[in-house]
Amino acid sequence: TAASGGATSNYAFMTFLHGPRSCIGQGFAKAEFACILASWIGRFEFSLKNKEEYDEKNITIKGGVTARPAKGLHVYVKIVDGW
Repeated sequence: TAASGGATSNYAFMTFLHGPRSCIGQGFAKAEFACILASWIGRFEFSLKNKEEYDEKNITIKGGVTARPAKGLHVYVKIVDGW
């Protein structure tokens, strides 16, 4: 595994490139994203709008740069008090 990330090589994730010309802000950007994600998970409660529609048997994956549900993923978001 490439540095325990699960990739087959260091070049599998090309967003920041790799080697001597890689992005100087790569570490900062990844840390910043982790902080933002953690704050969202702590601050908000997410629930599916229609649980039956998003059962894995009923979902169609759309390809592209990233895989995503073809019809989107509709969720309810509720602010968690005390954060």
